Amino acid sequence: TVKSDSIAKIINLSKVVAPELAQSEDVERSALEIFAHAAWSGVGEPGDRMVRILCDALGVQNALVATISGASPGELVAEIRAHASEVRHEFEGVTEADVSEALERWRPRLSEAEAIAHLQRAQRIGAKLLTENSPVWPQALGDLGQHRPTTLWYRGDGQALARLQRSVAVVGARASTGYGEHVTMEVVSALVDEGYCIVSGAAYGIDGMAHRAALARGGMTVAVLAGG
Repeated sequence: TVKSDSIAKIINLSKVVAPELAQSEDVERSALEIFAHAAWSGVGEPGDRMVRILCDALGVQNALVATISGASPGELVAEIRAHASEVRHEFEGVTEADVSEALERWRPRLSEAEAIAHLQRAQRIGAKLLTENSPVWPQALGDLGQHRPTTLWYRGDGQALARLQRSVAVVGARASTGYGEHVTMEVVSALVDEGYCIVSGAAYGIDGMAHRAALARGGMTVAVLAGG
């Protein structure tokens, strides 16, 4: 479904955005897998369970092809149920109405050019694309079940994500008080001393203090931003 003149561009971008691609025996296939992940990251909203269900059942590439090709809700439900015994989730409750609503959300956002643009923007700012196959994928995301993401984009030290098994989220008001920030600094400093990675949302106020306090103490911190 990808134009032939776009393949070389996607391969070159994928080698930068997903470095593990360089170790693949089938570079084109791996690049198209990365392209599919990039496309879904801009099509599905955070927590969209139908993205997760379709990608689990069909695979990320085949799910994208099926959606683009105009498959009907009934055909997609049949595909999902045919794979129900092979994947980790029970899909028996998925209805044609569920799939129909999902397709209405997704199809206006499907664009080869936009998916390539995601990869180009990532290359420009030094971001990387992460999938569940990566050794640093945060395993705790599995707690989200059918609402867990198919893809993460990150900037910085990817090894920090491996530290999330021992981490604490510290979040709070943007319009924080001086006292609130002081307490945050003390709490975070103590957690860092105990070897915890500090997770927050990179917002003003308490979030910002949590990140700054972790860095000032020589600790590891991860900022999680919502969005595709």
